[in-house]
Order: sequence, then structure tokens, then C-alpha cells
Amino acid sequence: MRKFTPLHRALLVSALFCGALCALMLSAPTSTGHAAAPAAKAQRRYALAITNSSKYDIHRIYMSSSEDRSWGPDQLGDYILKTGQSFTINNLVPGEYDVKFVDEDGDECVLKNIQIFKNTSWELTTSWLTRCEGYH
Repeated sequence: MRKFTPLHRALLVSALFCGALCALMLSAPTSTGHAAAPAAKAQRRYALAITNSSKYDIHRIYMSSSEDRSWGPDQLGDYILKTGQSFTINNLVPGEYDVKFVDEDGDECVLKNIQIFKNTSWELTTSWLTRCEGYH
């Protein structure tokens, strides 16, 4: 058996200590401090569930950031939101949105600066849509 000098023992102990420390650091979860909070917050997404309780079929729903001057794509696609049906728009980044509803006659209802910072549910009613500017 080989005898180690005090210097060799000190180097061996230091190497083992450094290796254990590196392994511990690599396996530790990431910090939940202030620097990580914005990244976690940016990951959040919310849903907007819309129930059509009005007498109108909704053929198109457009959304855009309130800061944007152009509408995003039709959220319904080929789907028609008929009376008594529901539709959910998922994966919404927290923020303020403008929302436009269009019925079968092309009448439009535009809501501005709608805040989405949690999962939200709306119920469209006939009286609400008829009071909305642009609906006849």
C-alpha cells in the first residue's frame, strides 16, 4: 500500500470536496429569487371561455393586443358559436386585449382594453350585444 504525504492527502481531500460541491450545485433546483420571477411569470397563459346566451350566432371572434392596430386571426376558424354553445380561447398571454364579435349579418361588437390576467368567463346576451356599438 502506498503512503501519501500530507500534501497528497490535502490535494485528495480538496479534489473530493470540490467534486462533491460541483455535483451538489448541478443537481440543485434553480433559484426562486427575484431574477427567476420574470421568466416564470412570462410562462403563464390564461383562457377566455365565452358562452353564447344571445339569440345571435357568432361567426367570427377577433382579438388583438390593445396596443396593436390590426386584428389577429379569427379565433373561431370554421366553428360557429351558436346560441347555447361555448367556446374557449386558450393560451392567452396576460395583458389588455381588444375583442371583436361578428354575427351572421356582419354586425360587429368591439370591446376595448379587456384585461386578461386570470382565467375568465363571459356570457354573451342579446341585450348586451344590442347595446354594443355597431350592433343593430
